[in-house]
Amino acid sequence: MASAAPVDVKRLHVLMLSGGGTPQQNFRSHLSHLQQFLGILDKAQVPRDRVSVLASDGEHPGADLALLDVQPEEGLWLLDRTPLQDLLAPSLEFISSRIEGIKLMPATQAGLAQWFRGARKRLQPGDTLLVFVTDHGENKTQDPWQSQITLWGPREGIGVRQVRSLLETLDPRVRVVTLMSQCFSGGFAQLYNTHTKRNQPAGAACGFFSSTADRPAYGCFPENMGQDAVGHAFRFFEALAQGQDFTRAHRETLIQDDSPDVPLRTSDVFLFDLLQAHARRAKQAADDAVDELLAQAWKNKARWEPEIRLLDALGRAYGLFSPRSLKELAGPEKQLGAVLDQLERHGRLWEDAFSDISNSNLREFLAKQPTWSTRLQGSQVQRLEQAGKRKLASELLADLLPFTEAQANRRERIERVTGRLDTVNEVAYRMQVRLAAILRMRTVLSRVAGQVLVETQGTDAQKQSLAGLNSCESFALPLRQDKRAPAPKDPPSLPSYEVDLAQAQAVFPAWLGIQFGNVPKAVSGRFALQGGASLIQRVFPNSPAARAGLRPGDIVIGPPDQPFEDNAQVRTWTMLSPTETPLPLATLRDGKPLTANITLTPYPSELPRLPTRPNEGEKAPTLVSLQSYRGQDPAQLVSKGAYLLFYWATWCGPCKAAVPELMQYAEARKVPLVAVTDEDKETLDSFFAKHKPAFPANVAMDASRMSFVTYGISATPTFVLVGANGNVAAYVRGYDPGAGLALPNWKRP
Repeated sequence: MASAAPVDVKRLHVLMLSGGGTPQQNFRSHLSHLQQFLGILDKAQVPRDRVSVLASDGEHPGADLALLDVQPEEGLWLLDRTPLQDLLAPSLEFISSRIEGIKLMPATQAGLAQWFRGARKRLQPGDTLLVFVTDHGENKTQDPWQSQITLWGPREGIGVRQVRSLLETLDPRVRVVTLMSQCFSGGFAQLYNTHTKRNQPAGAACGFFSSTADRPAYGCFPENMGQDAVGHAFRFFEALAQGQDFTRAHRETLIQDDSPDVPLRTSDVFLFDLLQAHARRAKQAADDAVDELLAQAWKNKARWEPEIRLLDALGRAYGLFSPRSLKELAGPEKQLGAVLDQLERHGRLWEDAFSDISNSNLREFLAKQPTWSTRLQGSQVQRLEQAGKRKLASELLADLLPFTEAQANRRERIERVTGRLDTVNEVAYRMQVRLAAILRMRTVLSRVAGQVLVETQGTDAQKQSLAGLNSCESFALPLRQDKRAPAPKDPPSLPSYEVDLAQAQAVFPAWLGIQFGNVPKAVSGRFALQGGASLIQRVFPNSPAARAGLRPGDIVIGPPDQPFEDNAQVRTWTMLSPTETPLPLATLRDGKPLTANITLTPYPSELPRLPTRPNEGEKAPTLVSLQSYRGQDPAQLVSKGAYLLFYWATWCGPCKAAVPELMQYAEARKVPLVAVTDEDKETLDSFFAKHKPAFPANVAMDASRMSFVTYGISATPTFVLVGANGNVAAYVRGYDPGAGLALPNWKRP
């Protein structure tokens, strides 16, 4: 991939936009992104008089930017999910946005209209307009044309059609390159329809986007609130600082952005739209149409090596295999969706359990210290200034913390519940990142299919449009690598899917299988029940409660000699108790005491496995999908004991470089060697007709790629050594001619 020629800064104009909405939702990260991008423009020696910044309320002296105070009170989390959470939440400090050396203009519809009126005169044919957006975004539908950028002020925003109308006021020979990092920003890829000619894009507008039209961006995930060094814009800036052009920066961001963003560019969306239209004409499912075109592409894999290497890099970075079809991704995508649904359900259960404990704790505290009930009347607290609220919160927690600490059992329950909730949320976030990686792979595969479609079936106008968009995206600022900038970090490294799965399963709540409510006061008084008794309203069929003989109308007291302290404690007791272990539970039925022996089970759910690489020591997957191209039958060969699999491709240079040493290893260790490829017989015939150096005798084809998926192959070459016991003894990706073959106990002769 050749680098783009740097733009002439004398022909460059820059528009930067950050609306923010209102002071409460206008985050500091927006201002930080503006400042970072200005720093990049300064290094490119773009004159400041060619840079316009529309940010919040412009130069208005009023405070428009929210700064979240550092939490000043220890233990404030004890008020989470109680009526006091919002009343005594940490305050926001508001300041006025300022950028040194830049006059800010208001980010409103009127402000944008005014800017474009002036731009019509300033921008000449051959100029480039670079538009950077860091903001909130919105899309309440699946229609990409409904994506919006939040502007300044209540209900102020601008949609795709409105932006297109503004761009079409410029001369059509002005190139417009956008970089957008807001939620649902991918909808603005439809700007490729700006200045269309005979309903075909002219290549006048293109861009790079943090996410698809139907997905939020990284900032909408709680794990990233208040963080600057995360997400699409940050990774894109990082790549630019290394001297990359925009297309290369996009590629680096696809691999390096370990957030749930799904970066894409305009030409991707143009090709997606062509693929959708093609599938409709052929009356095919869109994925089937893409896979047919991919099958054509892979007949010449050498041509698509950069895309294959990108798929490999994504697979390695996010613990996935490297796919060659959308069909291969359909299962993992569906499975990850199911995992996320279950983790979300479990997260809600643990949140409800924490709510039960925190509210019960606060109620008991207020009952024992009635003066606090008076001081915490909602109307009185609301009238306090922020300083008064902080003082009140500090004084309250000075009493509430020791009260909670004194309740040893309750404190222990709080810690266990919050620990499980944190684990579920952390695992769920990493699953979102994996899902984003799969969606990025879908983008890469669809792009390959789209290019094949245009080349083989596209009209001249469509070919010209794609060439124009590619040319538009080939944009570079005159930047040299900043030697002071941090070196590019290693690709993301998530825990293995199996480790995350085990973590999630370890914090699954136990299940009893009842619905419960308050015991009527008359009944509670008649039997002198304590406040922790609960009335069973429903018993689920085939549940632990049903098997123990519990019925609707029974009253749950608690474990013998340890009655529950509050009505909802039956929930936390259940969720935190061990499973598959008989537990006594005191109950009342028709006023008579009964002890039920409960054997709890895990909450009904199952987390599906993803196809990932087998670890050393695990059983090697079967190889039923292999077909012999030459040499011994693979099924018979691997059934005789230890063997070595060599995953390779005819177009792969490192694969061919590894062959001599690989054959030395196989001969020295007396291990059968099988070279496995997903290429067809015709491709192999052509390769071996020309390839004269020695090559493994046993070559197998895997047309279905089943073993590539089950062995988690995300690079060629990959070497998998299987021991005589059938377990994986070594799994090695890549080959370095200098270091040699990295198999255990091997030193190159």
